[in-house]
Amino acid sequence: MFWWPAGYKWEDRLASEPGAGQLNPLNPKTYQVLKNVIRDVTMMFPEPFYHAGADEVVPGCWKADPEIQEFLSKGGSLSEILEMFLNSTFP
Repeated sequence: MFWWPAGYKWEDRLASEPGAGQLNPLNPKTYQVLKNVIRDVTMMFPEPFYHAGADEVVPGCWKADPEIQEFLSKGGSLSEILEMFLNSTFP
């Protein structure tokens, strides 16, 4: 596959900072933006449901984020971050 060069690690190829990036789940603005996007998207379609994912996170990007590293160094976990994200984003 053209996007899967030999010799590169998975986390070096896909959505790892710098590059496409991930949303910072510790930044309150993340949730303001997501709620606006979700509202706008759900208003565009008649279906009473939508699929927003939440399974595409590439942990390699968090290795480079100082805010998330600080959270983890104080005893926080990636599971807590995911739980916080899901509880704050999905109605």
